[in-house]
Amino acid sequence: MAREHLEAVVVGRYLEVLGLVGLLCLLAHLRQALDAASGDRRAATVFWATGLPAAATLAAGGVHTTKH
Repeated sequence: MAREHLEAVVVGRYLEVLGLVGLLCLLAHLRQALDAASGDRRAATVFWATGLPAAATLAAGGVHTTKH
């Protein structure tokens, strides 16, 4: 049973990393779209500056899933 659990954990981690990379790509695309649509560089920078720590928080939350 331990081997199946390990495989599930590894697959889950890969999916988590893939989702995080996808989120960062989406944030980068939306930042560029916001900058192009409004021409307001500050709004795009604020969007990126709030989105990046949010993604980092999601990534850090996935690290603390060990059983005590």
